[in-house]
Order: sequence, then structure tokens, then C-alpha cells
Amino acid sequence: MSIGRQIEHHLRYPVAIACAWETFAIMTNKVPTISKLCWKQKILIPVILGGLAVHLLIPHKVDGTSPLVDFDGGQS
Repeated sequence: MSIGRQIEHHLRYPVAIACAWETFAIMTNKVPTISKLCWKQKILIPVILGGLAVHLLIPHKVDGTSPLVDFDGGQS
């Protein structure tokens, strides 16, 4: 398994949790949104943005296709 796939595998739960949190916060207005949390706790800004950047930079493979770029150079 390539490094990109390993990172993608490990990030799927934090990304899902962040999306669920944001959806719940917007729909219920009972908990603060991620942006409000970041505004109050500045240390969360690099954590959230860093995780988002890594998530978006990893090429995601869709069944039946091959990624144009992969971290292992296509050796997997």
C-alpha cells in the first residue's frame, strides 16, 4: 500500500467526524461550528487547516480508475 493510501486510510475517520460535527452544529445550533471553535481556540486553526490540506492533496482512487499522481510512483 502506498504512503498516500495509508494517509488516506488514517484520515477517513477524523474527516468524517469533522463533517458530522459541522453538520450537527449547523442543523441543531446546539454546539459551535468548527470555525467558531477555531476563533475561540486559535491552536485549532493549524490543526484543522493542516488536516484539510493533507486530505485534499492525497489523490483519491475511485474504483475502476487509476490516480494520475501517487506518492510511491505507481509501485503499489
